[in-house]
Amino acid sequence: MHALVYAVPQLSAVALIVTLSDDSLASLWQSAVMLLGFNLAVALWLLLFNSGAGRVEPFSVVINHNHRTVTEFGRKRIIERQHFGGCNINSGYRKQIRLYNHNGRDIHFSDYA
Repeated sequence: MHALVYAVPQLSAVALIVTLSDDSLASLWQSAVMLLGFNLAVALWLLLFNSGAGRVEPFSVVINHNHRTVTEFGRKRIIERQHFGGCNINSGYRKQIRLYNHNGRDIHFSDYA
């Protein structure tokens, strides 16, 4: 799902550039090089500079005595101990894990996490 979220805007930008250009083949190559360069720059940044206190954590689950915390790309979702209602793992393709919250804000995430 995350790949789709990142791919759609990039492919839309390529389609827009190719559509507005006079020379479709040249603009397609330019777009491909620009797309590859952007993705390589992000990968290098994550590899070289994503460390320390400002690190972007792609996914983490923290379970302690007081609460359960699920973090996805910096977005934290917390279930306090008194509101935790258990968990469920569905048996279909691309298993989904669900942590139940009595406040009605259940947390869902993929087994790929």
